[in-house]
Amino acid sequence: MNQFQSRAELKNTAKDILTGKYSPSILIFLLKSTLTMFFLSLILSLDLQLTSLITAFTHTADNPMASIVSQLIALLSSILFNIFNVGVCLFFLNAACGRPFSAANLFYGFQQDCGKSFCISAVTVLLNQICSCPADIMIYFYQKNGSLDTLLLSKLLLASVIGLIIYTPISLGLSQCYFLMLDFPQYSAGKIIKLSFQIMKGQKLRLFCLQLSFLPLMLLCVASFGIGMLWLLPYMNMVYALFFLDLMKKQLH
Repeated sequence: MNQFQSRAELKNTAKDILTGKYSPSILIFLLKSTLTMFFLSLILSLDLQLTSLITAFTHTADNPMASIVSQLIALLSSILFNIFNVGVCLFFLNAACGRPFSAANLFYGFQQDCGKSFCISAVTVLLNQICSCPADIMIYFYQKNGSLDTLLLSKLLLASVIGLIIYTPISLGLSQCYFLMLDFPQYSAGKIIKLSFQIMKGQKLRLFCLQLSFLPLMLLCVASFGIGMLWLLPYMNMVYALFFLDLMKKQLH
């Protein structure tokens, strides 16, 4: 009987593979962060200009149209930035399989199967937005009222918890989409999403516990003012790539 690797085995293997490879692994996250911040500044500038134009045409500072435009820009930005994760998955999957890898892998989602990458990213981001919608509504009322009373705070916390409870199993089900997209380029976005949920059936708790196991290291990274994340992110992503390979090995038997 083929057994899945334990968390300790996955982590030890990840450490072995990353030995001598941390420099390019750190570089890809630095590149991703730099590009994200650069484009965020451009998008923020565009958002401010559009808001100013709408305000000038409507002669009102609190216009619903300006808010809707800002939300749409933020949503589209999240979808586009999320596509970088395709390249991150490719980088660590290549490293885990002993294939050539480089920071240039980061742009794969924009160079190959761009439409498919966009569709999968859009599904992920939109589902997250839908699940967080109740909390967003509470925040909107807070902004309108200008004060956060005990009742509103309670509703906000409850809405956030409910949204998290709903989205967590969904995100775990979608977690293998980018890896599957790279392994099965002939599949459509819909088939990849369906297959991700299929192979994660009975594995969501295993992945969730694996994710939780990184919490102590994350807390240490906070204590280092985030510098430690430069080493933790490659480690985590290598473990997730190995989790996928272990998962697919089981599927082939």
